[in-house]
Amino acid sequence: TTARVYQPVGLWGDGVNLYLADQFNHRIRKMDLSSRVVSTVAGQSEGSADGVGTAAQFFRPYGLWGDGADLYITDHLNHTVRKLVIATGAVTTVAGLALNLGSVDGAGASARFYRPTGIWGNGANLYVVDNQNHTIRQLVN
Repeated sequence: TTARVYQPVGLWGDGVNLYLADQFNHRIRKMDLSSRVVSTVAGQSEGSADGVGTAAQFFRPYGLWGDGADLYITDHLNHTVRKLVIATGAVTTVAGLALNLGSVDGAGASARFYRPTGIWGNGANLYVVDNQNHTIRQLVN
């Protein structure tokens, strides 16, 4: 009850931990389901930097989906899809280019999104709700 989040939106769990997108704190948080201890996994301030742990920056992270090894995040106002390696806390941008919105199919930084929200995967592909473009986009994983 002492943990504070500011407009949490995305949620994904692996049975041991619950991960959440703490949207307005620009962080990815983790709650240990047995102890209920909440900690910051990545992010600390608004921005778009790739990095490890709190060196990474998000601009209102939104949707989450994980495969057990990696956690995929829609970075809503950066208009990107990010990947967090759960074991190391390393965050990288896998699709889109920060602060460059649009609707363009392409690989990596060539792709463009406009405020992505939801995300889901099946191991081979990721599916992203490209909210303001009114589309569902497929990313080959």
